[in-house]
Amino acid sequence: MSLLEVEGLSVWMQAGRTRIPIVEDVSYAVDPAEIFGIAGESGSGKTLSVLALIQLLPRGMIATGRARLDGRDLLTLPRRAMRHVRGKEVAMVFQDPLTSLHPMLPIGRQMIEHVRIHENISRRAARTRAVELLTEVQIPDPQSALQSFPHQLSGGMRQRVAIASALATRPRLLIADEPTTALDVTVQAGILQLLDRLRRKHELAVMLITHDLGVLSAIADAVHVMYAGRIVESGRAGDLLLSPRHPYTRALLDALPHADDEQRRELRAIPGQPPQPFARPPGCAFHPRCPYERPECRTDRPELLAVDGRRRLACHVDPFRSLS
Repeated sequence: MSLLEVEGLSVWMQAGRTRIPIVEDVSYAVDPAEIFGIAGESGSGKTLSVLALIQLLPRGMIATGRARLDGRDLLTLPRRAMRHVRGKEVAMVFQDPLTSLHPMLPIGRQMIEHVRIHENISRRAARTRAVELLTEVQIPDPQSALQSFPHQLSGGMRQRVAIASALATRPRLLIADEPTTALDVTVQAGILQLLDRLRRKHELAVMLITHDLGVLSAIADAVHVMYAGRIVESGRAGDLLLSPRHPYTRALLDALPHADDEQRRELRAIPGQPPQPFARPPGCAFHPRCPYERPECRTDRPELLAVDGRRRLACHVDPFRSLS
């Protein structure tokens, strides 16, 4: 049984009397203990689609559709009820922990206050809980770390602190927005291993947002690829990453560097730029950048349809069908 069920989620930006679609008709389900990947270039709507789930959209944006967690629609929960869900049942790790952690407060104070807001325990018990959490995410000398300010820790350590803080109230769903951005490869691997270990230990579902399909290939169970606010391909990670069907998914994979490539081929950049929300082309939004476009791609928007088992695809051409 799915932990989170999202149906027809759309995010709109209100500009006077005009609504500009940012995210359009997104549907998916996240299972307990699953690592659920959402991939795409910057501006594809990845982050906004999950901020809508916890009612943290920027001013001027509204969300429609349904997002059920234990039968409760997160999109329509009153603010007071959402405050109990946000941080308690659904936690989020933001892209840059240096900005999400308060720069003027020591780590210990921030974690202790977070625990006490959601759990009725003493300050001493909250401090003990904070030490346990820092130990669990493998922070060396957690007692000393509690006294440190965010700028005194490395990027990898700050990200581990952010993860520890998010896990403080034992949530069932963790949203990780680009958690490995700006970290070197070795530190990235450590963060991914940590997330994988924590989800197995605590039956924790993780929504992992990234532009790097290489990151998802390491730990994701399911992958949804977004472009111009819509899901264009989705499926089990092994199937989708080994045999992508959508030209955009294939282009993202071709753009990745391969350390074991003896021929040292040049990286294949995707031509053009993703369209702005107010200037999305008719038909398939990817057609101006797609080498396989046909006339119908310019006029008819493809629906996201099941094509093979749990694989879904939104493409008129399906040029890689024979390779899957």
